[in-house]
Amino acid sequence: MTSRNNADDRILTRVRSVLVDLGGVLETGCWPGLAEAWAPRLGITTQQMLAAVFGGSDETVLVGAMSEDDWWQQHVRPRLGISPTTLGRLRADIAARWSWDEQLLGCIARLRGRMRTAIVSNAWPHARVRLAADGVADLVDEIVLSCEAGVA
Repeated sequence: MTSRNNADDRILTRVRSVLVDLGGVLETGCWPGLAEAWAPRLGITTQQMLAAVFGGSDETVLVGAMSEDDWWQQHVRPRLGISPTTLGRLRADIAARWSWDEQLLGCIARLRGRMRTAIVSNAWPHARVRLAADGVADLVDEIVLSCEAGVA
């Protein structure tokens, strides 16, 4: 075990920075379970659910050309054929399922000060607010989000 740790330390001394993605990496990925739970309620497949939520987002909300609320109201709600109340429940369920990879967060925290750390991700506008609210933003030196940069 000691030789492994020494090898890891030698590698880390040559690394100058670490970039970490959000969806499915730092954030553990609520979408598969959420789509599996909601699709049957809505009478659609999980693939249709994911397409309704994410289809076309690369050119709009993901690059900051549209607000997240407008995306949900103008695109997702009509695609799913749901009421504003049901949309509110869906979005609340997304927020409740959102979670961080605690082991990875701990690793990033240990790297802080030893090298530059950054979150670089294609992300919707809520991402920075969530990062700040959960204290994750304080663990890294920089955050670069596509919704703020205007490019994915």
